[in-house]
Amino acid sequence: MAMSSPLALAQAGNVTIPKDASQDAAKPNEKPNEKPTEKTDAKPQTGERRIDLRPKFKKGDAHTFLISLRAKTVQQGAKDDADPERISNQDLTLKMTVVDTTDSGSTLEIVYEAIKLEARSPELEISFDSSKPAAPNDPLQTDSILRPLVGLKLTVQTDKAGRISSVQASGGGGGTTSSPLASGFTSADAVKQMFGPITTMKAGDGFAAVGEAWTNDSSMSGVGGLGTMRITTTNTLRSASGSSAKIAIEGKATLEGSVALPITIKDSAISGSADWNTDRGILDSMTLTQRIVAESSLIIPDDVMKDDLSPGATQTIVNQVTMTVKRR
Repeated sequence: MAMSSPLALAQAGNVTIPKDASQDAAKPNEKPNEKPTEKTDAKPQTGERRIDLRPKFKKGDAHTFLISLRAKTVQQGAKDDADPERISNQDLTLKMTVVDTTDSGSTLEIVYEAIKLEARSPELEISFDSSKPAAPNDPLQTDSILRPLVGLKLTVQTDKAGRISSVQASGGGGGTTSSPLASGFTSADAVKQMFGPITTMKAGDGFAAVGEAWTNDSSMSGVGGLGTMRITTTNTLRSASGSSAKIAIEGKATLEGSVALPITIKDSAISGSADWNTDRGILDSMTLTQRIVAESSLIIPDDVMKDDLSPGATQTIVNQVTMTVKRR
């Protein structure tokens, strides 16, 4: 799954991207750009016990998840050798209810129950906590953008393997989900990347033996006009005991077809682990860290030239995101 996007890399480069943000917001029956695909890298020996990793949704079941993201971006290559940091912390509480399930798939309702966001960069600071009243001074209108998301209902359709096939946003406290900030919580690709591992860990037949490895591929397209970010992970079933199946995750990210900015991913690494509940058929917990090193050759008009940049300057952008998910 992707924990950061091409948009995050662009923001790290101090560049405002012209875009129609409404294209990112979830629309009725909007489908993510691609379903994750899965292929098995290692086959178990004949007679080995295969563990059931399929989702086991039951109509009326409800699960609450706590999702935490800690992101840090460092920009290198400025004239004064400064390395300005950009910090972003998010804490989300979401409730997932199984509305219906059939042999072909399930309908899920996901509701944001609480949102906390803190972001800090040399240019600005953002602070929002849905459990507290609106700040009296909010020049960026963060409150008016994020508070309507609390109570927002996302109707998510999955196939029988648990892969998300469509997302529809409705309800909530009014306002719009079309801003770039809000669409990061509501767009079909964002929901797929955030909730994909919660609803499925292994496509195909959904079974694996201890020691078996398989590859998952997914993508986020058109974010900020920066092309397609592809995520490839190798998942290995390390152990299975009782209702707990422990899975190791390793992978990488690539960026293809960047148009708005000349950004190239030079290095990437994804590592972590997941604990899948085989009795309930759902994720119990997961920790993932993604590190991306990108290079950007910025072309900046003279009238917006920054003191710490020169025309055509090459910058290295290092972005690291740690995501934790816990089922409460």
